[in-house]
Amino acid sequence: MKCTYYGLTLCLLGVLAVHGEKVKEEPMLPGEHPLAVYVSLTDTATGNKLSLNECIELALYHHPEIRNLRLRQQISAIDVTQSKRTLLPNMSFGANHGYNFGRSIDRFTNQFVTRTILTDFFSLNANMTLYQGGNLRNTIKHQQYNYEASGKDMEAFRNQLSLNVANGYLALLLAKELTKQLQSQVGATQLQVERAQKLVAAGSVDRGVVLGLESQLAQEELALTEANNQFIMARIQLEVLMVNPPEDTWDIIGFDIGDDPVYLRYDTEEVYQQALNNLPEVTAASFRVKSAQMMEKAGKGLRVPNISMYANMSTVFSENAIQVTQVNYTGARPIGYVQSSGELVMEPIMQFDTRVIPVGTQLKNNFGQTFGVSLSWNIFNGSAVETNIKRSVINTEIQQNSLEQIKNNLKATIARAVADYEASISRVRAHLKAYNSAKLQMDFAEKRFESGLMNYFEYINIKNQMVQSEINYLQSRYQRFFNETVLKFYSGELVF
Repeated sequence: MKCTYYGLTLCLLGVLAVHGEKVKEEPMLPGEHPLAVYVSLTDTATGNKLSLNECIELALYHHPEIRNLRLRQQISAIDVTQSKRTLLPNMSFGANHGYNFGRSIDRFTNQFVTRTILTDFFSLNANMTLYQGGNLRNTIKHQQYNYEASGKDMEAFRNQLSLNVANGYLALLLAKELTKQLQSQVGATQLQVERAQKLVAAGSVDRGVVLGLESQLAQEELALTEANNQFIMARIQLEVLMVNPPEDTWDIIGFDIGDDPVYLRYDTEEVYQQALNNLPEVTAASFRVKSAQMMEKAGKGLRVPNISMYANMSTVFSENAIQVTQVNYTGARPIGYVQSSGELVMEPIMQFDTRVIPVGTQLKNNFGQTFGVSLSWNIFNGSAVETNIKRSVINTEIQQNSLEQIKNNLKATIARAVADYEASISRVRAHLKAYNSAKLQMDFAEKRFESGLMNYFEYINIKNQMVQSEINYLQSRYQRFFNETVLKFYSGELVF
């Protein structure tokens, strides 16, 4: 017996809706999951038995795409932080240490000198943008919306992965239930074979009855083998979703899905409006539209002048900066005569002791500061600004179209879900009626067959009809649970 993907996925969620439990909300850490409430609907795991809660935990913790989404969100957070820091001043420090060889200009005397001179230069520069047409702040908003969208992407993938695990979990439960039912049928048929053999030995029935029952037993054993294979495949699929399953002997904890005879009614437009506010996919697309709009505004801000404030501090040291430390008088020499009196004029001969001005003194004396406001206006740069603006306008339109497409698909999906739900209610009622009738007919057929009033072929036909009606009823219940739970999810009654 097969069950649809979503029927297996969400039938347990219907139980969640009935019980009215609440689930964890953001923020989540590795190992947490949005279906934690299911631990209250199942038995506590003992030994190597896993609840749905624990299966989802394993999948969310080990799935590589979850880790990738977390890393992408971290990158988005870094981008937000970096964009905010562009509002802070830019500051740089510079230091030069060098030698001048040969002929150079003395910066203190502005004369040519021919010697090797050691120089050191230090500077501290700062620059801060005061106005840039809103480019910086709109870029910050652009990065913030990207970060919010990445968070919704994470939430959407969690939901999908959790549903996939629930699907695998319920597929395994269904395979176990089918195996159990087939084992019961095989056991019942085996008893009938043994009873028929006794009747044949007593001469009450024909040998053909035994052969027919043995053929039916072989077919049921084959069906049981196929059910076991289905169980193995369902187990493997669940292991793949969990990525790192526990030991080979692990098993799952079962529960009764039940059936609620009271069916709710849903309006397509009402559910759609609620879904627009609940689904992370819609919210993520809306954030990306806003992000594109902010990038468009940021690009337009580059059309206007850029006003910035700057400041600079610098100082210098040079070995060519000399100071006199002592003056020594060594004599005099004639340099001429006074014209009127003929008196000899003498020039003193002086010797000077010098040294390089100390580093600290030079750095202090040469310290300079600059402060000002500058304006720059990019008049033409190959139309790069306009080209980027055109790209951002087109990107905004693309994101808006993507949002509209998501909304259109969502509305169509909800309309189909409402129609499927209405149809599934009718199917459940019809299959229940057919199943009840088949059971009554089977009870009557068993009595007639055992008393010899019904032949083997009629009996087997009625039995197969009863088994098929039971399978149909079970499938319709799962489908009804699925359809109702989908609508509960879209309407916000279930929060993942």
